[in-house]
Amino acid sequence: MRGVRLREIIERYSFEQVHPTAKQVIMCCDPFSFGVEPLCLLLWWGDLTAARAGWAKLLDQHKRMRARVAQGDASASGYSYEVVNATWYVPGALLAANEIDILREFMAHTLLGAVLDDEAVHAGAASYWQGSFGNWRTEDGRSAMSHDSWLLSLRAVAELLKGATASAPDSPSSTAGSTQSRGSSASLREWLPSPAELLRIVEYESVQTTGPNHPALICGRLYGERLNDWDTAIVLAEGALAIEQFHPLLRIEAHRLLGRAHAAQGRAGMARKAAERAADEAADARYAWLEAMSLGDALKWCGASEAQDIRKRLRGVAARLSASLKELGLDDL
Repeated sequence: MRGVRLREIIERYSFEQVHPTAKQVIMCCDPFSFGVEPLCLLLWWGDLTAARAGWAKLLDQHKRMRARVAQGDASASGYSYEVVNATWYVPGALLAANEIDILREFMAHTLLGAVLDDEAVHAGAASYWQGSFGNWRTEDGRSAMSHDSWLLSLRAVAELLKGATASAPDSPSSTAGSTQSRGSSASLREWLPSPAELLRIVEYESVQTTGPNHPALICGRLYGERLNDWDTAIVLAEGALAIEQFHPLLRIEAHRLLGRAHAAQGRAGMARKAAERAADEAADARYAWLEAMSLGDALKWCGASEAQDIRKRLRGVAARLSASLKELGLDDL
């Protein structure tokens, strides 16, 4: 099967034919806007060609939704469900695939980015939290997600994109940041939440996210890459792993962040072990793409004695993926 149905959904989706009807029935939203289909094609089969086709169509859809709002044909509040759900699935998938240019397009030309600099769009999208799902809280303060965490995730994505360039998939250097972005470290420190607050989000909010853009992990990445505070990144990665036992995407990306942090501090052996744990959890979840990415990390940080076994396992995973070795950043495998 290898995602045949998912590819069909992407190929057959037409904004003109589907969107007007979707906005009038059942939940009055267009679920294609969430970006679930390309995410699944990426994770399970590493089908970058199909995932990119999905993201291209998704980007066109979101641009059209923003244009409708700008023209007064629709309201931002009418798209609150689409914007909030897309926040969790689209940026995370694009970060996992290292599709930096596409992510930059999303943030520049859709309602996701407009949330950060257009008060009317922000207020409209934030109306999501006036509904029963957004308002849900337990007596001890647990919730599905909060407005603040949603906004934090988007703000952190925008910050990560400053000076970002695409290189090997999800390599630490791909978003190392420019001199200009590093110069903003003082302002970054002003708004980055404390580790305690970020770990509170992990424990008390079941944020629907694809892992790399979870508030705790993406802020941990900013602490490390922008502020060179890899100790805080380690605290956040280890804390997330201790708290969250059932979210494979979050756990895999937490292990990968831990590996990058150890590598940045010269602890190659600990970095390799973290990457291998990420690969093992990805294999258990059948997220073949992340298994390959994690093994690629381990290969960068391993010694000569471990390289042969890691290469053998990596070749086996790569053989199951639709992506080429070049697309995986493993040309020399």
